Amino acid sequence: MVSEKNRALFDFFAGFEIVNIVGSVLTNSILVFLILFRSSREIGAYRFLLLAFVLNDIYFPLVHLFTLPVICSYKDAFFMFSHGILTSKFSICLFAVAFSQTMPLLAHLFFNCYFNYDVEPEMMEYLEPYLNQEFNSEPVEIIGALYYRENGTFRLKAFLATMGFNGMMSISMSIIVFCSFSIVFHFR
Repeated sequence: MVSEKNRALFDFFAGFEIVNIVGSVLTNSILVFLILFRSSREIGAYRFLLLAFVLNDIYFPLVHLFTLPVICSYKDAFFMFSHGILTSKFSICLFAVAFSQTMPLLAHLFFNCYFNYDVEPEMMEYLEPYLNQEFNSEPVEIIGALYYRENGTFRLKAFLATMGFNGMMSISMSIIVFCSFSIVFHFR
């Protein structure tokens, strides 16, 4: 499912995206080799921290390559779908949680995506004109949120799902900022 209005631009960025992904995987694979076989023994356990970051930097581009996500907004809604090898609701949720770094966040965000961003008939009806205009092809599984109904009434479920994401990310960022300042003060 690809937008037909800007097909050439889409193809250009898709090609650029794949080159970027391949470059990332190759570069990080070299780093894995260097960390495991060429790093000084003096860095000790720090090598495992470096390795964790490098493996994450391989994992994310691979998920991106297999899903090739498309994230769209239309009036009062947003939605995501995959146009890569994996195009299921499961695969786009896997992509969505790849932004997170810890297992509890991954689990929370995955289930938040999977269950709370489930596309209902009301949302599909709302998106149908946009999907037909922009993506003139066979339908795929999508996730998303519709914040207001056609009559203007607020949809609490979509709002709470998004606030769940925002809350978890705010807590994570607060911990990162707190730890950063604590480290700086400790070294001073």
